[in-house]
Amino acid sequence: LAASVKYVADVQRELNFAIIARADAERRRAQAEALIGFMVGVLRRKLEPVGRLDVLDDVGAQALRYFRSLRPDEISPEELRRNAKTLSQLGEVRIAQGNLKAAEEVLQSSLSLAAAAARRDPADGRNQLELGASRFWMGSLRRQQGDLGGALDYYGEYLRISEALAAAEPRNAEYQLEVGYGHSNVGTILEQRGDLEGALQHFRQAVAIKERRLQSDSGRADW
Repeated sequence: LAASVKYVADVQRELNFAIIARADAERRRAQAEALIGFMVGVLRRKLEPVGRLDVLDDVGAQALRYFRSLRPDEISPEELRRNAKTLSQLGEVRIAQGNLKAAEEVLQSSLSLAAAAARRDPADGRNQLELGASRFWMGSLRRQQGDLGGALDYYGEYLRISEALAAAEPRNAEYQLEVGYGHSNVGTILEQRGDLEGALQHFRQAVAIKERRLQSDSGRADW
């Protein structure tokens, strides 16, 4: 009986240590991700106007290594989504710098994390929205690279995701606007490929969505 009591106590103590260690690791991971997010988000917006995005080069390299070290099955869909967004922002930095090769590496990682989040929790519209955003940025990259066919594929997927979200939640103004953006992007590529009639159809749908939005609050000058 004494040996059993000691065994149970030892197991409980080890379990407590494991719980504490895991909580500490999660806290440190959250701090690291918040710091990276600040650097490629808030700090980036301050550096871009003065032409100093190069300050983020080392940050970007370290961030990419960090996110690649994560195991998607060990972190929550919310964390996957947040990390995918951070990598998308880093991809924006690379595109703004004209470093399209590095941008592709980052954006592929972003797309991978966003897809994992959507698979883990497909019912969460935020995961689907981030997956759409990752595809949008891959489309923008392909457009910069001159690959209009690839850009159209990614923009088309972004539009389909947005349409599915808008159909599921017709009163969600954000989803409706994403559909408008999707039509604008697809229309732009079709126009560049010479399909003017196809482009016009998408542009008309984008305009209609934005006009309906404006009618809901005609005092919004930004709209």
